[in-house]
Amino acid sequence: MASGSNDDEGNTEDVCWSLIGSASELSKKRCRLMYSSLGHDSDVCLFFVNGEFFAMDARCAHAGGPLCEGDIEEANGVLKVFCPWHDYEFELRTGKSGTSLQQQVHEVKLEDGNVYVKHTSRLSLLPFSGDQKTDNLKPAASSISRNCHSVLHKSTTDYGVLGLRRIRPTTFHDYVAISHKFKTCSIIPKHFVKT
Repeated sequence: MASGSNDDEGNTEDVCWSLIGSASELSKKRCRLMYSSLGHDSDVCLFFVNGEFFAMDARCAHAGGPLCEGDIEEANGVLKVFCPWHDYEFELRTGKSGTSLQQQVHEVKLEDGNVYVKHTSRLSLLPFSGDQKTDNLKPAASSISRNCHSVLHKSTTDYGVLGLRRIRPTTFHDYVAISHKFKTCSIIPKHFVKT
């Protein structure tokens, strides 16, 4: 629980409640990246889905993909976020996956119209001073984009994930071969390339 003082944060052992902002403002976007005072690897996603807030580590437990950019789907009353890199899914409420992976979730509370998130560091919607993050967890997409023609899809990463979802490689060898073609841009059809 937050402390009884007027501070924005209340410390309980090694965990603190961070005031993120007003619920009315935060509910305008489905997902926001919250920067951690501990650095890039401790950033957190704040999701707003079906009138409820959820907080989860921003980097996928599988390979560090940006969960804030993932699709959110509901199946049988369970909300899940899908990593845009490899399509791993995690329940927003528990962090559980259909695999052995577990994504860390964080407690969220509403108090006096404000949203608070419990975490081992201070959280902010703005980067902390000296923070070198400039593109919200998109290193792979930006490096691929430099080597590819402009694609009409939102990003080359979106296009690649869309392609892999449709192709569904059955073996690791097939996956590597398709991934290589995507990275070298030999898999992008001409109608997707701007002229």
